Amino acid sequence: MKNLSSICNICVRQFSRTLGSRLESQNGIRQVRRYSVDLAHTVYQGDASLANVIIVHGLFGSKSNWRTLAKRLTKDTGCTTVTVDARNHGDSPHVDVMTLELMSQDIKSLVTDKLGLSSCILIGHSMGGKIAMVTSLIEPTLVDKLVVVDSAPKAPKASEDSWVKAYIRAMMSVDLNKNLSSSELKKYVDLQLQNTMPKKSIRQFIMKNLQQTDSGFEWQLNLNALLQNHDALVGFPQHHFTFKKPALFVRGGLSDYIQPSDYAEILRLFPSAVVETIEDAGHWVHSEKPNDFLNVVERFIENEQV
Repeated sequence: MKNLSSICNICVRQFSRTLGSRLESQNGIRQVRRYSVDLAHTVYQGDASLANVIIVHGLFGSKSNWRTLAKRLTKDTGCTTVTVDARNHGDSPHVDVMTLELMSQDIKSLVTDKLGLSSCILIGHSMGGKIAMVTSLIEPTLVDKLVVVDSAPKAPKASEDSWVKAYIRAMMSVDLNKNLSSSELKKYVDLQLQNTMPKKSIRQFIMKNLQQTDSGFEWQLNLNALLQNHDALVGFPQHHFTFKKPALFVRGGLSDYIQPSDYAEILRLFPSAVVETIEDAGHWVHSEKPNDFLNVVERFIENEQV
């Protein structure tokens, strides 16, 4: 199995411009023709007899964004928690093709081949929430419980996601080949991003992706791939499958990513779903209201009523 995984990874690197994924249903079995990559991940070890929790970050994020919450989740519940870098993010490989289906297969490969698990509790925020939803729909035996953080099974209106391309292009336009010290370069990058990203907190979040190498600074993000695959990342594929196991959707009370008008589609795809609102929280629910967020998620994990 390890050899097959290696072959798949080589295929992705060499031929990713022509690769895609196809969802099929044969005799009621859901299948995806897959080309997965090995995802960078961090394991916070808990009680081996308890459930394993996999956390997938959002667009422009990384596993490091979830470090503190993952440690707390393991301490509070005893579960082993694994944080993941999605393809083209963090320490994971850079490839040209990104679709939610392919990224769901990256998760499956991590869970089954790398971690040796048969199933997990899957948590995803924003883009990671869409990856988690798709994973549960096409690989339902892999997911025992689903937690979606401020994301809905829908494509946004064009006016709602224009900021994504703007952010990518702003990062691409920054000249990182400046003869500056580390602190000076970060100040320079911050200044260059201000017009597109007026909020300092957003710039600080984005700049966590700056990485210093022997030859200077670079973005850990594969910006070209994010731009080329933009529509696939912010959209959501049509599905006729359903995930009937427990599902929790956590929305920020100040966010518009999950609207009451989305509830019908959520319940069509996830008939056991419940929606919980964290008041006075925006899109980054888990970082803005970590205690409230963990309280809701931990009760769900431990089978208590949310």
